[in-house]
Amino acid sequence: MIRKFAISLGTALINIRSNLHAAYTLNTLLIISIVTLLTGVILGTSPALRASRLDPVEAIRKE
Repeated sequence: MIRKFAISLGTALINIRSNLHAAYTLNTLLIISIVTLLTGVILGTSPALRASRLDPVEAIRKE
């Protein structure tokens, strides 16, 4: 839902600011989705792995 809103907002801004027209092909949307998914997984996995290595008692004690 948020993605559709962002795409609509971006398209509207492009149309307002210039005579350029945005065209989204299936390949473009597929590439964007894959890059977004990989970015989320990579950036989400790193902190989770660090947190999983902590001793729970030590982690709470540092707070």
